[in-house]
Amino acid sequence: VYDFMLMDTTWTPHLAPHIAGSLVPGRNMVAKVASRCVRTCVFLLLKLPPLNWLCRQTTTLGICLMSPHSEGSVRLTSSDPSAPLLINPAYLTDERDVTCVREALHRWRNITANSTTAKQVLGAELLPGPLFGYGKRERGMRRWSKVCGFTYFHPVGTCRMGPDRSSSVVDCELRVHGVSNLRVADASVAPTLPSAPTMAMCCMIGHRAASLLDESLQRAGGGGDLLLNSVTKAVLSGEEASRKPRYFQRLMSE
Repeated sequence: VYDFMLMDTTWTPHLAPHIAGSLVPGRNMVAKVASRCVRTCVFLLLKLPPLNWLCRQTTTLGICLMSPHSEGSVRLTSSDPSAPLLINPAYLTDERDVTCVREALHRWRNITANSTTAKQVLGAELLPGPLFGYGKRERGMRRWSKVCGFTYFHPVGTCRMGPDRSSSVVDCELRVHGVSNLRVADASVAPTLPSAPTMAMCCMIGHRAASLLDESLQRAGGGGDLLLNSVTKAVLSGEEASRKPRYFQRLMSE
């Protein structure tokens, strides 16, 4: 099964490999046992000749919205920090996202319809297919998106960066508005979602946070936590402390 991402930065079909991950077991023993049982059953089912043949004859195209317009929310339910949050992802609530998915699907069909090689390789369409009216109408497209769509697991913006306290959580130096000595340095500070996996962005944010901490300590005259200062410099210099235990022990001794 092959899966690709179609980025919506332009209508030019930018394609990149998209590999589906395996089942992730939970932390408790019951979840681990259940996960292993499901994986074993799926593995055995795929070994059956009909299913094995079907999998080898199937091609999957994943249409991924890399710059969605729909915005969800994360809200507090209580002053108790241990209380559960009220999370609303609000997927596909913006009409532009639904239109983008529909347009990408139509363009992919046009590409395969005009390709001699694709006509020889590809057969009948399963999804959206006849079950959802091939996604030609608004109702069928929405049903297909809700039933078959899933998140790409890269939420951002819950602690959005910005100058205005009413619409953001941190400033340009990652400091939380109205709270002293508190910074946020992860994907939640991104104002918008980048058209790429967020790992590289998180590395950049971490590097920038270390640089800001180092500058803050230097402005304070070198005071403060020496360990924090040493670790910050180690991050900035690219030292791999995890692979150099002696170097890390020297930092701890300082």
